[in-house]
Amino acid sequence: MEKDFIKVEKEGVVYFKSLLAGRYNVLCFFFSRFGGLSKEPFSSFNFSFQVGDDPEDVKKNFAKLKEVTKAYKIITLNQIHSDNVFIYNGSEYKQRQGDAIITAQKRVFIGVKTADCLPVMLLDKKNNVAAAIHAGRRGTVKNILGKTISTLYQKFNTKSEDILVFTGPYICEDCYEVSKEIAKKFPLKCFSEKNNKFYASLLKANIFLAKSMGVLMSNIYSLNLCTKENKIFFSYRRDRKTGRMISGIMLN
Repeated sequence: MEKDFIKVEKEGVVYFKSLLAGRYNVLCFFFSRFGGLSKEPFSSFNFSFQVGDDPEDVKKNFAKLKEVTKAYKIITLNQIHSDNVFIYNGSEYKQRQGDAIITAQKRVFIGVKTADCLPVMLLDKKNNVAAAIHAGRRGTVKNILGKTISTLYQKFNTKSEDILVFTGPYICEDCYEVSKEIAKKFPLKCFSEKNNKFYASLLKANIFLAKSMGVLMSNIYSLNLCTKENKIFFSYRRDRKTGRMISGIMLN
C-alpha cells in the first residue's frame, strides 16, 4: 500500500484517506464495503441502486456517507462506461450520465462507484479543482482520464505539474483476465500473457495515460489494493451479485 494512504475505522465504516490531499485542505476517500446498512449479498456500504439492493438501504448509506464526510452535497453520475466528463458548477443538479465529474465547489463530495474498476481522483493543487473518475476497461480504452485532464487544461487553466493523482482499490492485473482482443486495446506493457491467457492492468494503463498528458510520475499515488483479493471490498469478478463501493474527493 502506498505510504500516502492511511486506513481509518470509524463507527463501523472502514475507508482509506490520502494524507497528501489533506495537506491541501482536501478530503480524498476510498471506502470499503463495511459500515453501511445494506443486507447480503450487498452488505453493507453499497451505493448502487442498479444491483438489486433495497433502495431505502442505499439511501440510508448515502445519508451515512454525508455524516462521515460532512459534505454539504454529494454528486454522483449514472455511470455508463463512457468518456463523458461532467462539470458541476453548483447549480441545481439532476443525475447525469457519464464517468467523470469535475468541480471547484467547496464542501461538495464528488464520487464514483466501483466493484473492480479503478477509481481515480485528481486534484489541481494550485487552482483548487477536483475530479473523480470511474476508469473501467471501456472507459480506460476510451481514455476517460486523458479527456478529464484535457478538460482541466481547457476549462480551469490547470498546469500538468499541479495535478495530483490518487488511485483507489481495483482488480489487479493477476486477477483481471481478458480476451486477447481487449488486451490489445490497452497501451503497450499494460497487459501480459501467461499460458495463452491475457491479463490487463487498469492501473498501469491509467498511469500511462496520465503521464502522456504531462502528469508527473512523482505526483501519482496508488492505494494498490486488489478488490478481488481483499474481501473488505466489493468485487464483481469474485462474487458477481454484489454491491458497489464509493470513492470520492471534496474541497474544503
